[in-house]
Amino acid sequence: MLLAVAVGRERFHRVTAILLMFSLYLLLFFMGVNTARIEGIYSMLGSMGLSAFLLTISAVAGSFVLGLGYDVIKKRRSGFSGESQSPKSHLMSISLSSLKSPLSMVLCVAVGMVLQTFLPSAVNWYFESSVDALLFSMMGLVGMQMMQNEVNWKSILRSFDILMLPVLTISGSYLGIMIYALFSDFSVRQCLAMVSGFGWYSMSGVLITNAGFPVMGTISFLANLMREMLGFFLVPLLGLWFPRRALLAICVSGTSSMDFLLPLIKQNYCIEAVPKAIIHGCIIAFFVPILIPIWL
Repeated sequence: MLLAVAVGRERFHRVTAILLMFSLYLLLFFMGVNTARIEGIYSMLGSMGLSAFLLTISAVAGSFVLGLGYDVIKKRRSGFSGESQSPKSHLMSISLSSLKSPLSMVLCVAVGMVLQTFLPSAVNWYFESSVDALLFSMMGLVGMQMMQNEVNWKSILRSFDILMLPVLTISGSYLGIMIYALFSDFSVRQCLAMVSGFGWYSMSGVLITNAGFPVMGTISFLANLMREMLGFFLVPLLGLWFPRRALLAICVSGTSSMDFLLPLIKQNYCIEAVPKAIIHGCIIAFFVPILIPIWL
């Protein structure tokens, strides 16, 4: 972030984006290679998918409940009936272009698994220790990109909602996960780590896998990917059912409120929800690489 300020926020946007995308896909490829080295991994994929789905539902439900409670209390105290009326909400059909990025990332992990399984000599140059430098470089690039997007960080201190929304999303996700952990084979801390991507599936999967937990890393990758894809349906539905409660859509969107799901939030709610959604996603994304190692 400091480097972006030093060289100028308006410079190197394209270079940063290209380097970030390259390092991201390479890390996901490494994650696939690492996952395929687990003995009996393919027989575990079914149970891993189910665990990921239950993690997703629990986290999203918790964020929804806390977000709804906060919004109801806030509007009762202020006597305000809601934000300005949103445009008529409607469900968008899923287009191939909207799914291009998550599908390509899943494909990248799959390529790594296939090569390690059927052609291990093609990836014998890969060492787990080589991931660290790439991971730290990627985090530096993320910091640069956050500053280059010129998010008005001063507004964080001006709006109580902007401070509360990330707290509600994180706390709600953790509340739902702690209930799920009571019936899970994973410990509470493991469940908290796996859900701490809050929709940032590429980062959460890589961090957990690189920490030495490839099974949990794969589950986390799937769970956070499902959270983003679930938001694609939930945001329009919440726009229909709760047209004056944009905070709910922002909370269930997690980190995706600042990018993938931002157009849907803008379309289904008033324009005032957009800066809240962007800063909400940025704040949560900042804490992802901090919270996951803490729980691990």
